[in-house]
Amino acid sequence: MAGSLSQTLRLVVKGDAKGAVGALRGLDRGLTKSGRTGGTFGHMLRKGALLAAAGFAMLVAGLYVAMRVLRSCFAAYQIYMKTIVTIQRLTGLTAVQSSILAGQMRLSGIETTKTAVCMGFFAKNLDAARQGTKAAQITFERLHVDLKDGNGHWRTAGDLLPEIQRHFAAMEDPIARTALATKLFGKSGRDMLPWLTKTPSVLAEFTKYLRSLGIVMTEKTEKAFKEFNLNKRKLSFGWDAIKINAAAALVPIFNKLLPSVIRLITRAAGWMGRFRALVEKKGLGKAIQEMVPGAESVVKVLKKMKRWWDENRSAVYGVLKAVMALIEKVAYVLSLLNRLGSGKSGTPSVPNLNIPDWLLPPGTSAAGGVFTRPQVRLIGEAGAEAIIPLTRPRRAAQVMAQAGIGGVGPITIPIFLDGRQIAAYTVDLMTRSATRLARGYS
Repeated sequence: MAGSLSQTLRLVVKGDAKGAVGALRGLDRGLTKSGRTGGTFGHMLRKGALLAAAGFAMLVAGLYVAMRVLRSCFAAYQIYMKTIVTIQRLTGLTAVQSSILAGQMRLSGIETTKTAVCMGFFAKNLDAARQGTKAAQITFERLHVDLKDGNGHWRTAGDLLPEIQRHFAAMEDPIARTALATKLFGKSGRDMLPWLTKTPSVLAEFTKYLRSLGIVMTEKTEKAFKEFNLNKRKLSFGWDAIKINAAAALVPIFNKLLPSVIRLITRAAGWMGRFRALVEKKGLGKAIQEMVPGAESVVKVLKKMKRWWDENRSAVYGVLKAVMALIEKVAYVLSLLNRLGSGKSGTPSVPNLNIPDWLLPPGTSAAGGVFTRPQVRLIGEAGAEAIIPLTRPRRAAQVMAQAGIGGVGPITIPIFLDGRQIAAYTVDLMTRSATRLARGYS
């Protein structure tokens, strides 16, 4: 395209008009092609930007969803593992046994928190029975469970729970079953009944399903969970350590600054106390003169200003009145010019000056009228006038009496409601009521 342009210029300089025209046509074709190419490239850029924006939005949305899912995964993991660790700590079961028990409880519809609470009560009652508490021993005896093995050693909770569950499942009396569950597992023992009444075959199916899900945890998994909790506590305490050290580094600086601030506050409080006492004793003016440095000079200046104002107040008012009178006269002339510019018949037509309303003189009230909004008007310009407030009847009567219109006879003031006079509306209403009453007796 640049070559076509330079060739055209050379042909024009040489005087070859025909060659110049051909070169210009080639230049035109090149520009058209470049425009198409530029348009295609611009369209591709816009399309690429839209795709990039959509891709970025999808990436952000994907990251957000991934974070939510990951957060949910960690929450479920911690709740489940915490239940397993609690059961293991309270009963002495292995990680495998604890996870199977927690899973069976979950499949039986028992909340994990209730499981941990019930296992705590079971451990407490088991220890009481071992220590010789008669009530606890009777509970185990009613379930036909021996607390010692054949060698006279105490049986573990993990050994006792399956046997206790089988005895509960074999019980036919629901009242006795509920009472024993409450005694053995606490107030939440009745919530354990869905698991306690399961047959061994059902629990075996639950265990098989739990193993198929892969959530029967081992000692290694439990160790990893405990390490994870330890690392979380270290991380939390590490952040606290940063904040504690930052505060500890600032405390010496505060200790150096605070005494000065305390002294300043103490002095201010003492000064205010003395000022209060002086005000109570001598008054505010004397207290300010004595307590505030330079207040006496300020008071003197203020007194001079007040004295000047008292001496020149009337002169200032006179100047203001003269200025206002001049403004009124100018405004009156402007209003006359506006009227001349309105184009009425019999008056000379001049261009409308469009003078703002605030420059025009106030309206007159010589012809009377009712005014329902605040406005500026001239009063008494054509003689004596009376202003009667319509919202204050007693004051209106006094003004009318002063104006000499109180003795001309009764004055009737019509009152309207929704555009209709009250009297006419009342008569119409009474007529309709009487008509309905007459129809009722006919």
